Amino acid sequence: MLVKIIISLIIALLVIPTASAELPAESAEISYQVEHSDRIVIGTVTEIQSYYDYSIITVEAHEWLMNPISSPAIKIKTGIGTNLDTEDEARFSVNETAILMLKETDLESNAFRVAVGEPGKHPLSDKDAITNEILKLQASQSYRTSEDGDGVEYLVLEESYDGQAIMMIIQLVAFLVSIVFVVALVKKRAHKPDSRKTYLTFFMIGILTFYLSGFILRGIHPPESIFLMFLIYFILFEAGVLASGEKSGMFIAKAFSISFAALVIISVLFFAMGAYSHMNSKEIDAYLLQEEPEEFVAIKEEELDSYPALKEAIETQSYVDASTGEWERTIKLLNGTSAVKYKEEYYGIGFITA
Repeated sequence: MLVKIIISLIIALLVIPTASAELPAESAEISYQVEHSDRIVIGTVTEIQSYYDYSIITVEAHEWLMNPISSPAIKIKTGIGTNLDTEDEARFSVNETAILMLKETDLESNAFRVAVGEPGKHPLSDKDAITNEILKLQASQSYRTSEDGDGVEYLVLEESYDGQAIMMIIQLVAFLVSIVFVVALVKKRAHKPDSRKTYLTFFMIGILTFYLSGFILRGIHPPESIFLMFLIYFILFEAGVLASGEKSGMFIAKAFSISFAALVIISVLFFAMGAYSHMNSKEIDAYLLQEEPEEFVAIKEEELDSYPALKEAIETQSYVDASTGEWERTIKLLNGTSAVKYKEEYYGIGFITA
């Protein structure tokens, strides 16, 4: 029995090749990892899709520690597949929660890789240490040393330091302008508080709340974003009621019902459309292979023109959105293989769906 186990292990090592990826010694330091990351997120692995020599890891984003984006989920490509194991590459398991140092590969498709491999993946207990290094990096980037004619060094504030502050000011101004707009609009109808136009104004308050929240609450995820959206709604609604000068309980209840219904309807429609789009989203991925695969499909340039998403994926070697029809046609084209030969190069092809 022991001999059989040993033989099985030897065969497994022969079948699954191991690639090496040398990392610099300083890659183990959090400061180095932060400096070499585009974004840092806390997330939970929800799905792992393994292919010949790579895997696609779907991660639900809980909290962005550096350079947040609005997407609730991201995809991470690793160099570990069913037939390849890369040393020092980050390893994942479903339902695992970790802090991830990320490098962008295709931001429009929310596609990333883990910066500096396995060292770029951290347990939640490292959050404070990582946050401190992020603050140090931001502080160092905010100032640069310069030298005057007498050789005296002084600090110069970089314009990029004010980026986040400027955005916060713009968001605050947008919120205040919205309140003024609501007050002015309701006051215009104040002489007829129970008219259809007045109730239409409150209907618009519900719609305005939705779009205003989408702008102000970028980077904030549920449930916090939902609570804050309702807070924005109640502030705008209260401003409208005060501007109307109407104290009738019947009027307030009717105005509330109309405006809140508008907010709920547009929110439900938006999320339903988003869910439908997500469930029907298809992507094609392509990456250059270093060796000739055992099975592949040779494609000529004129034939590839009939598959624009596949062509773009091969040319950019990234994730590309594809229509359901083309996605299915491309699968049929590959005829059960996962690689193509194009212009004397071999490319691995991946198919991703929600």
